[in-house]
Amino acid sequence: MPLLLAFLIGAADVAAEMLVLRAGRLGLGSSAGATTLLVACVLSAYGLGAAAALRFRSPRALSILRLAAGAATAAGVFLVQFLAGSPGAASTFAAPVLAVATAFAYALPGGASIPLLYGWARGSGSRAALLSAAAAAGGVAGAWGGGVFGPVSIGTVGTALAVLAANLLAAGLGMLLRPAAPDEVHSVRITGEPARPAAAWLMAAGAGMGTAGLESLAARVAPFFLDERSDAFATVLSSALVGLTVGALLAGLLLSRIRAATVAALAVAAPVLGGLFALGGLEALAQAKSIAAPITEYQFYRARLLWGLVVVAIPAIPLGALFPVAFALSIGADRDRASRLNIAYAVGALAPIGVLALCLSQGVGTATMLGALGFAVLPAALALLGVRAVPLAAPLACGVLLGMGPLPERVPTFRAKPWLEVLDTREGPVGVVSVVQDRRRHERTLFTNAFRAAATGDDYRYTRSLAHLALLLGERAPARVAVLNIGTGSTAAAAASHPGVERVDLVEISGDVLELTPWFSPASDALYEAGPDSSTRPAARPLRSRIVPHIDDGRRHLARSGDLYDAIILEPLLPDMPSAYPFYTREYYALAKARLAAGGVLSHWIPIHATEPQAFRALVATFAEAFPHRALFLVGVSAVLLGSDRPLQLQPSRLSAALAQPALAADLRRSGLSEAGDLVAQCVLGDGGVGAFTTKRILKDDYPRIERLRFTPGTEVRRFELENLAAFLAAREGHAGEPLPGMEALEPGEREARRGAGLAYLRARRTAAEGAAPTADALRPALAAMALATAHPFAALDAQRLTTFVETGEGLSALALGDMVTAFQRLERCARRGRDPLIWLAVAAAAGASAREADASVAAAVALALLPESPSILMDVWPQLRLAGTEASVTKAVELGEKLLSKRAPIPRGLLDVAESLRAPQAERRVAAMVAIAQDRDRLALEVERYSAKASISAGADEAASVAAVARALEDPTLARAVASIDAAARR
Repeated sequence: MPLLLAFLIGAADVAAEMLVLRAGRLGLGSSAGATTLLVACVLSAYGLGAAAALRFRSPRALSILRLAAGAATAAGVFLVQFLAGSPGAASTFAAPVLAVATAFAYALPGGASIPLLYGWARGSGSRAALLSAAAAAGGVAGAWGGGVFGPVSIGTVGTALAVLAANLLAAGLGMLLRPAAPDEVHSVRITGEPARPAAAWLMAAGAGMGTAGLESLAARVAPFFLDERSDAFATVLSSALVGLTVGALLAGLLLSRIRAATVAALAVAAPVLGGLFALGGLEALAQAKSIAAPITEYQFYRARLLWGLVVVAIPAIPLGALFPVAFALSIGADRDRASRLNIAYAVGALAPIGVLALCLSQGVGTATMLGALGFAVLPAALALLGVRAVPLAAPLACGVLLGMGPLPERVPTFRAKPWLEVLDTREGPVGVVSVVQDRRRHERTLFTNAFRAAATGDDYRYTRSLAHLALLLGERAPARVAVLNIGTGSTAAAAASHPGVERVDLVEISGDVLELTPWFSPASDALYEAGPDSSTRPAARPLRSRIVPHIDDGRRHLARSGDLYDAIILEPLLPDMPSAYPFYTREYYALAKARLAAGGVLSHWIPIHATEPQAFRALVATFAEAFPHRALFLVGVSAVLLGSDRPLQLQPSRLSAALAQPALAADLRRSGLSEAGDLVAQCVLGDGGVGAFTTKRILKDDYPRIERLRFTPGTEVRRFELENLAAFLAAREGHAGEPLPGMEALEPGEREARRGAGLAYLRARRTAAEGAAPTADALRPALAAMALATAHPFAALDAQRLTTFVETGEGLSALALGDMVTAFQRLERCARRGRDPLIWLAVAAAAGASAREADASVAAAVALALLPESPSILMDVWPQLRLAGTEASVTKAVELGEKLLSKRAPIPRGLLDVAESLRAPQAERRVAAMVAIAQDRDRLALEVERYSAKASISAGADEAASVAAVARALEDPTLARAVASIDAAARR
């Protein structure tokens, strides 16, 4: 029975911790800093509760404590959720305070239960070991039941009630357990060991600090392995529990055989060496993925998960040994020494709140802190061993030095993809933010932890549509706008570009994201005063006076703000991520609607390609329930939802005023909004069509049923877009005659033409999704269907992409079959159109195998210009090339690449052959700069337009010709007119 009781207590307490952390997202915001605060509060309360329990003498004390812990969990979780969904002071002050209070309220009686339970051991090490193992097993069950499966299945309040039931059962079992005498509360009694009270106190404090620090650091590292899944923290917490239990059991064995001081030395050195072993293994894993192409996506995920467990479990083992060692070194009666040590443990557990924040503010990264985890108990080791502790400085120094470096560069997320170049990275209280140059997509990308949150490429054009659509279709002329989660800054910049907008409130939970936004120039330029070029490393630029930043959780900002907005624009992360889910619930929509002025618009993003169809239906249905008037637009693979209390309609005068602004007009054209008809064609559903999405259960804060609970392979994800597009078609055909926003501005003939183009485009997209198999013939029906949607603003672009995909498939098939002439013809066109460096290398392979040395040299040079400047890239791309072509052709391409790489100047010499008009050596440096600029289409377009104006000036003729040559080599259709003007000026 004691073992069952230990299991129940462990399960109930860890499940309660998971619920408190979940509720803390609503009360304190979704950040690693909030997690650190709550973890520290829980562990310190456990220590204080354990110290206080030694004063309890009642035989019913254990049962009373379990009832108190269960009641505090159920009441606290319910109240935090209720207050977080209420506007005003309740959400601003009461919810965060209550979240912290709940952590203490359940953990204090929970911690007090532990000494009373361990009294059953009565000095027996074997009994104590069994109790520790049972409690740890219960903790693992509680982590998964309370943190993952429970909330998704029965809701968070339902899970809290289940925790209460488990505590009731524990209370009943506690009534049957014979109480222990006050001096029988320790797990292992050690005799004959010299007393070192100061060292014991420091060791207990180090145990608290190390455990809290490990859990907090593990919470920061977990997303890099588990892709922001809902089970990320449950996994690392379970691993920590297992490691702590193993450490406690090992301490029981070692203390009966060797001196406590020696065990303490091992406890200091082992976390460091274990952490370094884990970090080194991560880098080995990243390299293995680069070389071993046959590793499947799922196998790589499981390997990352395994190493994620190693990162947590190995350092946790010696941390679990610290408290038994401290107990062995303390003096006094069992009750007194246990009380003092638990107080020290509680004080140490609070330290990470300040220590982690201080380290992060001084530029010390998570990897460094993980490697130097042994510093938590260094003072105790010095007190124990004196000068003999000097050898411990070696592993500690290694931990600091080898652990140094930004976290993204130490994990497989980036190391396994050599075309991702980390330009800048910051670690703050919220998480890890990185700016990455993606040399395959030719775009600059923002990563939050390991998630690709936003970028500047065509796939992210919806970020600007979120703002343009909201500001064009609202009844009110936009004057005040709120943008929640700024990403690359493109959404906020698009909103700030509209005439009449007097103020834009930027609400971002991470100050690091705001500081890194200048990296995404020119997409974010509208937010800043004019400043120096930031193509390489951005300079500090002040925000414009009407741009007001708020470093806060977006939902909490709306709750405590008394302002009304004409538009609220939100671009959260994926809806099935735990940190983003609170922005997709009924409570959030009610809160946002209360902050909209009459006729104001809420603009929201949902990805159709990354959302499971049932979850997508629930997301749209929840939005439709909140707003009487709504519309859904399809922009690429994203759905833009608009909601308002008034009918959505386009006012032609507002669109005309926007098109009168040259910079804004260019941005609207890139967003497919050159005229009112474009807007009608992009609109998929109106009021009735959106209302056709229904679900049995609306999404609520209490019931996160769409969170990811398992790994989803890419083959299954491709099904999502197909099924969601089919749902759009069914809703559209069911409401074929309903008016769409913007129709009132069109003539009847154009109105029907644009509606028809929108429907044809939707059908073509569905056909393309059906033919997503890697065969060219499967996509030909989609190309034919796309030809019927010529009046849709994105039809031409999507048709070009489909054509590229078809020709790429044909080219790679020809390459594999040895038909090098066909392969070269197909792949060269695709490479110039898509600018994929691996396709350029495939072109080099085809040309080299057919003895076209000059063409192979040029293709390999361009590929190397677009890939990171490292010889190892040749090995990184080898497996992918080997899958595409014969080994002989690949060998030839790699040989050419090595020759070019060995002669590399500012750019590969062979790239100059692409620009036939360039022979002057003085122009080479300008071409090198243009190659760098070419990674960003917007910046290259600006450069071409600028030089087209000065091409006739003799001093600028060479530079203008250089720009034109690079633009021609990349065959970007958006630059054709400017290139033609440069050529015309050069001929004059």
